[in-house]
Amino acid sequence: MTTSNLSYVALTALTLLALWPLWSSRPAAWWNGRAAFAGLLLLTIMVAHAPTLDRREELLNPDESQLLAGALTLREHFAPWLSVDLSTAGPVSVLPLLLIPANYVSARWLAAWLAAAAVVFCWLALTSTGDDALTRVAALPVATFFAFMQDTELFQFSTEHVAALLLAIAIWLWMSATAGGENPLKRGPALGLGVCLGSAVMAKLQSAPGAAWLALAAGGLALLDSRLAWSRRLTVFAYLVAGATCVPAFFAFLATAQGVLPDLVQSYALNNLHYVGSMKHERTGILGYQPAVVWGLNYLLKPVGILMLACLAAGRKFSATERRIATVSLGLLVASIVAVALPGRGSRHYWFFVLGPVVLAFGSVARPAWRCLSARLPGSAANQRWVIVGLVPLLLGLPVAHRLRTNRDEALAGVLTQIPTVASAGQKLRELARPGDKLTVWGWRPELYVYSGLPQGTREAHTEWLIEAIPLRDYYRQRFLGDFTRVKPRFFADAVGTGSYTYPDRTRASHETFAALRELINRDYDYIGEIDTVRIYTRHDR
Repeated sequence: MTTSNLSYVALTALTLLALWPLWSSRPAAWWNGRAAFAGLLLLTIMVAHAPTLDRREELLNPDESQLLAGALTLREHFAPWLSVDLSTAGPVSVLPLLLIPANYVSARWLAAWLAAAAVVFCWLALTSTGDDALTRVAALPVATFFAFMQDTELFQFSTEHVAALLLAIAIWLWMSATAGGENPLKRGPALGLGVCLGSAVMAKLQSAPGAAWLALAAGGLALLDSRLAWSRRLTVFAYLVAGATCVPAFFAFLATAQGVLPDLVQSYALNNLHYVGSMKHERTGILGYQPAVVWGLNYLLKPVGILMLACLAAGRKFSATERRIATVSLGLLVASIVAVALPGRGSRHYWFFVLGPVVLAFGSVARPAWRCLSARLPGSAANQRWVIVGLVPLLLGLPVAHRLRTNRDEALAGVLTQIPTVASAGQKLRELARPGDKLTVWGWRPELYVYSGLPQGTREAHTEWLIEAIPLRDYYRQRFLGDFTRVKPRFFADAVGTGSYTYPDRTRASHETFAALRELINRDYDYIGEIDTVRIYTRHDR
């Protein structure tokens, strides 16, 4: 049985378990209860990642390698923005990588678990007010998206995985602690909710719209809860704020102690704003975002979106709690889509922010809409259940029919065999390396750090900001030269060349185009050869 067939079997089992409550009036047993469905949902999404879980080589998106390189370096010296600058990612993104071997197999197993856990926590948040067949059906479109996904970028560990999971845990904490606002928010859950939101922002600043919405919703509802005295409301709100600020405050204090607070502000805050405001925006629509590449988003968002709009037509008959849950859930989905759209780039891994909220938002309006509709439908409850069964082909029919025309395993194999590798160059560096050695790479091939096992000699794992004519290029070049002359890495590798990611043209992007760096390399380094279009140099005095 192929890896894709395993995924389809898991999805079929998940669908049957989702519909089981329609045919059983008995209390849920261990094998068909809420925990069992959550576990099978987790397993289905993880199994969908199987085609790349045992692949030891790099995939197309270099962000995975950049994060692994950052983890390698932070293990030796935990100094974010001093030893490592993760560009648009924050230090919390790499914390899980510090606990596992720094290789592609470990990173992809972690990615599969994080992606699945984020969806599961959003589904668990939805079930805080009850678990039924419709709640389970709400998870099926996203599970199907994973089961059929063919874009290798979505199999990799990316900068969004940790932040998306933290936001999912945050909404689960609020929903489970308050039953969707039915009960007052207490201090412990408020503190935990805040910690998750602050940590998400320090994992990926792009998560700020979602984190801000959840903070506003939870904090506003706590302050407006007339069941509590004002002193109690303010105490709960203070716990929420304290939790949200403690993680950013820790990293700000650490950066201050290490003398790099200006770098934190310049690189993580201002450069991310520049990334949003100054990059050339691609012509993509929200619902049809990169449809030729991420086919599943069309077939996921459009059917679900149409059904959500239909469900909202019954919104005036929702109870106060149902309206509250729907407002918070739909707000999180909108904030997540805004986060995806703001950078104006077609990076498919951005959509990890959206997948969990799709489950939550769809379920939050479908359940009360069905309650209102079923009261008006003729026939017995036994006959009405076929309406819910009919939702399954409506939601899953398009992606299943579309993907039956292609073979997932063959499509993935075709992509995986075309990825240019720098494994030989990395192995050569590993053979030459001694304890304490460091490597600096010019270009955009952070895979060299992973294959060689060498930590970074400068803060950047790639040099996009030093090559592109952006307003902050002089700042990044001066910082790079300062790191390079201070650390004196034993190895320097210029990865610009034919087949290299983004920068194949040496006349435009090689290190020789940066005069000050060219002089340093000519003066202090020996050229030892070119492997995989990577030019390798070693220092004279090492």
